[in-house]
Amino acid sequence: MGYIGKRIAYLKGLIDGMAIDESTNEGKAVKAIVAALEDVADAIEELEETQEDLYGEVDEIRALVEDDDDGYACCDEGYDDGADGPDGPGPCGEASCGGGCGGDGERRP
Repeated sequence: MGYIGKRIAYLKGLIDGMAIDESTNEGKAVKAIVAALEDVADAIEELEETQEDLYGEVDEIRALVEDDDDGYACCDEGYDDGADGPDGPGPCGEASCGGGCGGDGERRP
């Protein structure tokens, strides 16, 4: 249980200890608010777990790309995405850099 879940559990304990009468409108409202907060805490916890899983997958992808970094960029240094256009210099500032991309940043077999 994360920080938010613990705080909501604490609030729920406080409210339960106050012996709020659920037959009144105020009691119904307070109980409904606590139930909604519990749902929010559960959703946040699920999102945090999903985010951690995604970070792990991104790290795996990053490691794979770093292992094969010479196949994805024309030159390791000074790559500027070919901003000069198709008729001007390639991503390395030369017409053809010899890095397997043909000077246009696209990987060639």
